Amino acid sequence: MDFLLSAKRNDGNEQNQRNAIAISDLQIKSAELQRGHAELVQKIREQVYLAVFDYDDAAREFQIAQEVAKRNAARMQLLECRISLR
Repeated sequence: MDFLLSAKRNDGNEQNQRNAIAISDLQIKSAELQRGHAELVQKIREQVYLAVFDYDDAAREFQIAQEVAKRNAARMQLLECRISLR
């Protein structure tokens, strides 16, 4: 009888140890996933910042190009006026 109780106790201890190991493994995997998630969030944030900067640069270049085109159109009008006055 003592043998059966001892065997049950050992089985219970072994099961508790397996459960503790499984829980530890899950905690480690959870921490790795959280770290990976944080890294991805940071990378995405950096990519968004870079995209916004690129957009701002493109918008600025477009505005400059528009102003140059307006200036050139005004020059053409002045040249046309000069030519027609001759």
